Amino acid sequence: MTIEQLTDKFTKHQNYLTISSGKISRKFNCTREDVIAAKAAAREKLKISNPESVSDKPKSESTLEKVDTSKNATSTFEQKKENAEYTFQTSKEIKSLDDLIKACDIDLTNWEIERYIINKWNIGSKDADKNIQVTPLFQVKVWLKPKVKEPLVDALEQLIEKAKTYAPVYPSILYPEYLDSHLLVISPADIHINKLASAYETGDEYNIEIAVNRVREGVLSLLNLVRPFNIDKILFIAGNDILHTDNTTSTTTRGTFQNTQKMWYDAFNIAKDLMIEIIEMMLTLAPVHVDFNPSNHDYQSGFYLLQTISAWFSKCQNITFNVDISHRKYFVYHDNLIGSTHADCAKEKDLALLMAHESKDWSNCKHRYIYTHHIHHQSAKDYMSVNVNTVRSLSGTDSYHHKFGFQHAPKAIECFLHNKTKGRIGSFSHIF
Repeated sequence: MTIEQLTDKFTKHQNYLTISSGKISRKFNCTREDVIAAKAAAREKLKISNPESVSDKPKSESTLEKVDTSKNATSTFEQKKENAEYTFQTSKEIKSLDDLIKACDIDLTNWEIERYIINKWNIGSKDADKNIQVTPLFQVKVWLKPKVKEPLVDALEQLIEKAKTYAPVYPSILYPEYLDSHLLVISPADIHINKLASAYETGDEYNIEIAVNRVREGVLSLLNLVRPFNIDKILFIAGNDILHTDNTTSTTTRGTFQNTQKMWYDAFNIAKDLMIEIIEMMLTLAPVHVDFNPSNHDYQSGFYLLQTISAWFSKCQNITFNVDISHRKYFVYHDNLIGSTHADCAKEKDLALLMAHESKDWSNCKHRYIYTHHIHHQSAKDYMSVNVNTVRSLSGTDSYHHKFGFQHAPKAIECFLHNKTKGRIGSFSHIF
């Protein structure tokens, strides 16, 4: 359909003005930019014919009267994994988040704005009388993430609250007090329960049994190694592709097929029992705080798994949880600010600045660290005053990673020791 045809349709059927431009462009087989232009034209026609029914939004919501459809306006929309990036250039003034949302026509029913940037510059040109005309240009870049549907969230919260009433009662543990104590950060990274790898192809056998045994062995070994360091708190970083797939069709969240060993529900129950077992191991040493990192293989099922684990331990006084769906978590231990993320979305070089913006404890902590995952091998870099450390994975090499040569990094579970005032003082690795 042409812009004129779309404008007529939107004017006659005003409900289209409340539907996202992406959906309409697919419905009428046209570009998203044509839909945005037609919406703006339709709103102008409606404003003239009936000023009281101008728009589907309040007049005070934005200073923008309509989307810029001039030659200076350009836009790009790019889907990246489960997230998206949107870039829009316009000569219309953009000063606020409300202006940005209207200019980009962002569908807030399906997308949530994670962060955004607004840039401005001027361009000069000559008019018919050869006078210099200065036109301001605005460019915005928006990072979007899928919005969790509220009915699903409400239903899940109700289910979790009901499950808590049946949770086992754990006796309260009285731990010893130490003069010089430490935090233990432990992260069994990228376990990928239900991944199937054959040594016949990759030289590296991996299945559910191997995964479970490695986690048990590694966690127990590390807990024994750190006992002499007077541990008074444990930060357990969970999630991070603990499950290999996210649905009934053996694919990741975005639909990439994976070789698996068992049914999806078997993998979920095995992962649940394993998490309960190793958390109980940790509780024998010190109180535990659990931070959950959503990840690309199991974005939904990993969330459900950690919600289940949180409900299981709801009657345990020695454990706390932060298992919401936010991609980055922050934890404070005296002078230590410790972040964690799966690292499949935000770029590594941006994590330090994100920590400064997102954590209210930035200025209160002398030592700052971020633990990342996803790439299955170890690395460490400093950005500003933040050390970003990628931890190793215990997972075996499957067909895909073997094919592209992503293997031969040591398989391991790692842990890190943090002193109250001196920051991180050491690390241990259990190599397989």
